[in-house]
Amino acid sequence: LHIRRINDKEIEMGVHIADVSHFVREGTAIDDEAFHRATTVYLVDRRIEMLPSELSSDLCSLKGHVERFAFSVVWRMTNDGHIISTDYHKSLIKSVGAFTYEQAQNRIDNPEMQDQISKDLRMMLALSKILKQRRIEAGAILLSSNEVKFKLDGIEGDPTDVEMYQLRETNSMIEEFMLLANIEIAKKIHRHYPGFALLRRHPPPLPHALDTLLEIVKKRGFEIDPTNSKTLSLSLDKAEDPNDPFFNKLLRVLTTRCMCQAVYFSSGTQNYEDFNHYGLAAPIYTHFTSPIRRYADLVVHRLLAGCVGGANISMKISSNFVRNVCNHLNIRNRMAARAGRGSTELHTLIYMQNKILEEDAYVIRVRANAFVVLVPRLGIEGNVFVCAPAATGDPIHATFSFDEKDQQLTKIGDKKTKIRIFDKVKVQLSIETQEGGRQRLKTLCLEPYIPEISSTTLGITEKPVDAEVDIGEEKIESTIGLSSIQDVNKPKTKKVDSKDSSKASKRQEQTPNQKAKKKKR
Repeated sequence: LHIRRINDKEIEMGVHIADVSHFVREGTAIDDEAFHRATTVYLVDRRIEMLPSELSSDLCSLKGHVERFAFSVVWRMTNDGHIISTDYHKSLIKSVGAFTYEQAQNRIDNPEMQDQISKDLRMMLALSKILKQRRIEAGAILLSSNEVKFKLDGIEGDPTDVEMYQLRETNSMIEEFMLLANIEIAKKIHRHYPGFALLRRHPPPLPHALDTLLEIVKKRGFEIDPTNSKTLSLSLDKAEDPNDPFFNKLLRVLTTRCMCQAVYFSSGTQNYEDFNHYGLAAPIYTHFTSPIRRYADLVVHRLLAGCVGGANISMKISSNFVRNVCNHLNIRNRMAARAGRGSTELHTLIYMQNKILEEDAYVIRVRANAFVVLVPRLGIEGNVFVCAPAATGDPIHATFSFDEKDQQLTKIGDKKTKIRIFDKVKVQLSIETQEGGRQRLKTLCLEPYIPEISSTTLGITEKPVDAEVDIGEEKIESTIGLSSIQDVNKPKTKKVDSKDSSKASKRQEQTPNQKAKKKKR
């Protein structure tokens, strides 16, 4: 990024992205492999690069004080962020510094730092806040997810701690300029290539997708208006519970899960009114800012090079060609997201080995046989089962009745004991080993104390699964870098002897039917 004051009323703001297309030429073996991979896959302990590390970590990394090829978008703006003109060009840049988010934030926050870089960072932050406010006023929705980061042991690589990902003002600052660049590039390539520009759209929620959630929230005294993204955004902002600061974030998490996925598409396959990115409230959008880790961005760079005369556009490109590319990218992105979630689940199990934790949690889903809780501190979810399958004949079956309309469980014979979405509970987390040696997270409800589900492990393997959601929000890796995870206070951990734990688990997992069979034998 760069910023420069032109005069008292105008600012020059620039976004510079590594020119990967200079090194990865179309039709080469490296391009074919990058297309096949489509995206960098982020796992907890590693990442599977889309491009060789010589490119992603060196030649295409905008390091400080080193000359690098780049693609630049430079705006002439008023002080309040209105664009006067936009310039696009290939460039050779030499960054005066590269910082992590934390380092940049420390420079901004420290009043004693009055060097030019710190002043520029403060000016960029102020401008980004103006741009963000304008997006929100236009209807952009600030959604949320329960993303976590693990702290890994330096020797074995096993997780030693886990926490929600910490966001700073500098994260938001970078995101605003990346979003603006993506929007402006989308306009540029669509203007030049209206039949085959590679764009990204986020459809509005399907009809009635939010109905159940809206009814639940209404019973808590909040009205959510889903007429359009702007009314939804405004009503989400007003849904604040003074007695529960986490309520609004949880509401945004659940709203996110009701959304459609954002997808890549060829401009020649959709009407212009369907180009809209619902979550960002942008009439047109694409991905330009991460060509190191996304093949879509590399295609957009090639289109942009054709627009500015930096290179000749491929003769084989057409609406059908771009459509096929987009279909492949959408599939690979979903696969990468699943791999990332699988890695998180695996490392959660590793982290929980020989631990019993007691944590505050919130109910986020209710089923006939279980309810799902989110543990905010750890960012993990667990299933608390309330009954066994009817086929087992287990006497504890049907101790709760399920009201699908109100999305709640009510204890039979005790109507005061209810489990509802948004309820705050206390849970116990541990690991249990099932038949065949498979392990899973075991979640017991401690408060409210319900004997049937607070002290019994049920032999149920069904797991409620949430729909995959990708609303197209940016996960930015830029010249400003990524912040390192900080130490957090360790939770109270109870060490469990593995032998005693195994014996106790086996005794606990026996249902009355199993006990009867054992006695008979």
